[in-house]
Amino acid sequence: MKKIFLGLFLPISLIANVTKVIVSSGVDLVIKPSKYSDSFRSSNNPVASFTESNGVLMVKARNSFLSRHAKVELDLASPLTYIEVQGDSNVMLDHAKTKKLSVISSGNGAISLKGNIKLAKIDKTGAGIIRGIWINADDLKINSQYGQIELAGRCNSMHLYGDKDSVINTQYLRCDNVWVRAKDYTSISILPAKHMKVWATDNSQVFYRKTVDYLNRNTDSFDHALVMHVSK
Repeated sequence: MKKIFLGLFLPISLIANVTKVIVSSGVDLVIKPSKYSDSFRSSNNPVASFTESNGVLMVKARNSFLSRHAKVELDLASPLTYIEVQGDSNVMLDHAKTKKLSVISSGNGAISLKGNIKLAKIDKTGAGIIRGIWINADDLKINSQYGQIELAGRCNSMHLYGDKDSVINTQYLRCDNVWVRAKDYTSISILPAKHMKVWATDNSQVFYRKTVDYLNRNTDSFDHALVMHVSK
């Protein structure tokens, strides 16, 4: 295990194949691709620390009582497969290399996915927001309980589960096959291309933006759920 404290205006580098990043509360993090073959490099920040072990990088604010976030920039060479964001931290993937990426969000911060993002999973239990352009996925699984998700791009298939008061907008994410489960006060917008199966209960709403070859939609008769085709 290696632990590094960042010094002011002194970028550091550490030889390591980092593929997973966990971000604690109080951090503003930008992740970019590295031109180096097998290292990660970090920009200067005196109030953040790294702990790296077996390809997993922990990014922490050194003092959680600071009135402002620790601002950190990482250059990663290896494709990122896992990013977990906690508390009020904000994270941007700025054209970072990715491979079957899992995004885990339990806080109220913002996560921005920018570039050719090879996304596989989103697990969202916090009240923050996740935005992604351009998403490139084969089999995408989304589980959201709170907050917002906005995605654009393409995928072959998507399994989407919305609960509590989630707002999930994937109307610009073209998917051949879509399976949706909506509960409580969830609102979901989707863009299926071929096949769609929807099960909506409680007060949930599902809007689909394209007619499909095969449609199977179910709502419980005693609920107020809505499944509707919209042209715009």
